[in-house]
Amino acid sequence: MSVQIRILNTGFCYHPEMIVIRDGAWKNARFPSTFALIQHPRMGIILFDTGYAERFFEATRQLPFRIYRWVTPVHTHPDESAVAQISKLGISKEDVQFIFISHFHADHIAGLKDFPNTRFLCSHQALDELFTLGDWQATKAGFLKSLFPYDFAERCVYLESYPLSPLSESLHPFKYGHDLAGDGSLIAIPLPGHHPGHYGLYCETESGPVFLIGDACWHQRSYQKNIGPHPITSLIMQDFRGYGKTIQQLSDLHGNNPGIQIIPTHCPEMHASLVRNP
Repeated sequence: MSVQIRILNTGFCYHPEMIVIRDGAWKNARFPSTFALIQHPRMGIILFDTGYAERFFEATRQLPFRIYRWVTPVHTHPDESAVAQISKLGISKEDVQFIFISHFHADHIAGLKDFPNTRFLCSHQALDELFTLGDWQATKAGFLKSLFPYDFAERCVYLESYPLSPLSESLHPFKYGHDLAGDGSLIAIPLPGHHPGHYGLYCETESGPVFLIGDACWHQRSYQKNIGPHPITSLIMQDFRGYGKTIQQLSDLHGNNPGIQIIPTHCPEMHASLVRNP
């Protein structure tokens, strides 16, 4: 089974480094917002998230949503959007069969409207929880309803609809996941704590196993050394203790099986080594 992955960047935001990893500095650091282009021999072309797009600025033009933009200043350009970059690689928006949504923060879904025919792989539990929020609660949760296509619900394929299957020992301490392709090549694995219904995607690729973990941590040092974020993030995180447990599990996985390439969405060091924008 020949699965190929390419990591691409859609811009960046500034944020104090110590907020996302306790051994970081208090000064602002530049965090890239990446997405993954996955080419699967049976399921076709899949995107893991979409990263930023210009419509983020329109979605955060008014209060209370503008607070989101103030807290994490965003820099992106139309040429950096997911749809623009895959076009440069000869892939049209119509070619994209699925977008796997790790979670519903704006820096992961701002490009959804650029793909009018694509189906969305996401958590039903997350949507049930987030769509009940009022504007101020949604802002605190980093959830911008205006970024969703009008027919979003009709195009969803819920991860919970796939059987929850036991994972191989090579993925322990993670015990269960949803086998999306039916052959172990793409497995959605719950990574709770950061945001409702947060999932990672484990991929068996032609160059070895890859685990795309979204925002289960923001930096590779987090899972390499089991370092969590600053406690202040408990004010905005869904489950701070759960997030710490997920980082511990990722750290154990890395120690048990260092051959698995674990890729956070926002890690600056991994961005420097992996991203090859067209």
